[in-house]
Amino acid sequence: MGGGPLLIDGGKFMDTYVEELFNGTSGIGPDSNQPRTAMGVTADGKMILFVCEGRQMTEGVAGLTTADVANVLLDLGCVEAINLDGGGSTTFVARQPGSDELTVMNRPSDGYPRNVSTNLLMYSTAPSSTAFDHANLVSATKLVTIGTSLQITAEGISATGNITDLPEGYTWA
Repeated sequence: MGGGPLLIDGGKFMDTYVEELFNGTSGIGPDSNQPRTAMGVTADGKMILFVCEGRQMTEGVAGLTTADVANVLLDLGCVEAINLDGGGSTTFVARQPGSDELTVMNRPSDGYPRNVSTNLLMYSTAPSSTAFDHANLVSATKLVTIGTSLQITAEGISATGNITDLPEGYTWA
């Protein structure tokens, strides 16, 4: 799988967009706000997957420049990071806690996931668990206006994302 430009190298900002000749004829340069996909690694070896939306101007979603992405990843502790294909190809699919189904987590700028030749697939080899690890708070909607009431329920989630029972006598506020 290819990528570029390099965003962070050795813990230092390193946007190599121009040096790596990514400034082709598309008109989408490093200084334009676009949907972006990137990945980085922190000093302790954690992988950070980054996706931002863009081009949904009616919803105020403008995207980011490659420098913006590099700075976000630096703030998250990345010491190495690379930009991946973005624009209409930016799509993040994941299994939500408590679900068996995959869900598109962002809004691809084409309005649907684009067919692309490269993908990054991450999966866990951990044995499936049903032991309580944390609670997931669930509501019927994601947006609420001031003064509106909203019913929230809690569900137990295992370390491997399976629904499980909440512990006896749990409380939350």
